Amino acid sequence: MSAPRNPPFPVFSNGRIVDGDQPVIYAEDQGFLLGLSVFDTVLFEHGCLFFVEEHLDRLRRGAEELAIPWPPPWDPLEALWRTGEALGGRPAALRLTLSRGVPGRGASLTVTARELARPPAEGVRVLLSSFRKLGGDSLEGVKSTNRLRNIMAREEAQARGAWEAILVNHEGDLSE
Repeated sequence: MSAPRNPPFPVFSNGRIVDGDQPVIYAEDQGFLLGLSVFDTVLFEHGCLFFVEEHLDRLRRGAEELAIPWPPPWDPLEALWRTGEALGGRPAALRLTLSRGVPGRGASLTVTARELARPPAEGVRVLLSSFRKLGGDSLEGVKSTNRLRNIMAREEAQARGAWEAILVNHEGDLSE
């Protein structure tokens, strides 16, 4: 007998709240196909969005770097609040993703939620990853959905029993 499944988190997709089990990304969306999208994650807890102005500013800067029209068709702050309200009091990490969308249709804005991953009270083990950040590349500062290096570093850490990976840049300085 399987464990009872938690109800899926609601999703904000292009102006509407939908059930988390419904598909919301168009197959031709450039964020999905090419990584031409930016994201940021905001803590939602106790009815508060933490550091939301800073997160939205970073999202805006990344959108401008990838030539994603700003402001988007839907207000990102309103999208976060609407998703938070739809959670019914559940704390969550809210991921705001802004994509160039389908050519000819305009940008796409999605907010997804996930359980909070809190570090254990006794602390965590981290791994200095073998993957490196590139130096001198302006795109390294963009929090885009093209996160292959970060995913590979996290999987490397997990395979070696660590909770998280730390990446260094080309000069050997800790960067992420």
